[in-house]
Amino acid sequence: SPLGRRCFTKVASDLALINIDGVLPLSKGLGQDRGAAAAIAITKNINNAMNEAARSYSTNFGWELRAYPKGTMAVLNVPITENDTQHQYVMNTLTGAWCRFTGMNANCWAVFNENLYFGGNSGSIFQADTTGSDYDGTIDAIGQTAYSYFKSGGQLKQWKLIQPLITTDATSIPAIGISTDFKDNATLGTPTTATDVTALYDTAVYDTDVYPIESRNISNWTSIDGIGQCASIHFRASTGPTFSPAVWGTARWGSSYWYEQASGDVTIRLNGFNILYETGGVL
Repeated sequence: SPLGRRCFTKVASDLALINIDGVLPLSKGLGQDRGAAAAIAITKNINNAMNEAARSYSTNFGWELRAYPKGTMAVLNVPITENDTQHQYVMNTLTGAWCRFTGMNANCWAVFNENLYFGGNSGSIFQADTTGSDYDGTIDAIGQTAYSYFKSGGQLKQWKLIQPLITTDATSIPAIGISTDFKDNATLGTPTTATDVTALYDTAVYDTDVYPIESRNISNWTSIDGIGQCASIHFRASTGPTFSPAVWGTARWGSSYWYEQASGDVTIRLNGFNILYETGGVL
């Protein structure tokens, strides 16, 4: 429903209220003054983004919060353009960290048999959080850490090397860059795309098809270049198929791939960073 009518949804054992102040747990919000509501909101870590979205799109249909325990997510649907474009603000229910999903234009969300689904603007139903591709395209994950003075504010630093700590079941390496002194001037290369495995039992070709690998840790050092007092790390990772799926009536026998071969999941988990820098004099 439109945000102006106030939206209620159940999250865990509590009832959550979605309004211009954010997403408020009703058990805590009833005893709070309106001016202090943002401090107890579930969305307090993205208060500026939430407030801007509420002010801009409050009358649009499609506001909804959906708990998704299997994926340890809480999905807040934000209708940018009614019946056309929607974004999702998504919270990791284990850490409280937020991110934004784009490209999934959803009017409504539902959980059925522990799986997450959404209804598209054309009336189609899609399953979310499955496979390593977005329908037949790639998934791009773009992130940036908060700026940090590394416990030495006012001291000039020159950043040299960075070591992303990654757990993955693919052969992917994200692109890494660094910005200094709130300039957002990072330069990112092209990440290595993580693709689904193509080896299927009874059909795989020996020495040709790629077989799945177990999750492993990647911790390669990468050169970076930046000078300043504080820094923020930028990263970008991509997953998805490297081929076009077969379409009935246009696919070519012996060369096109069918959808079943693009259904494998790809995991890329960024656990943290180690960073190496030299310090200069105090400014």
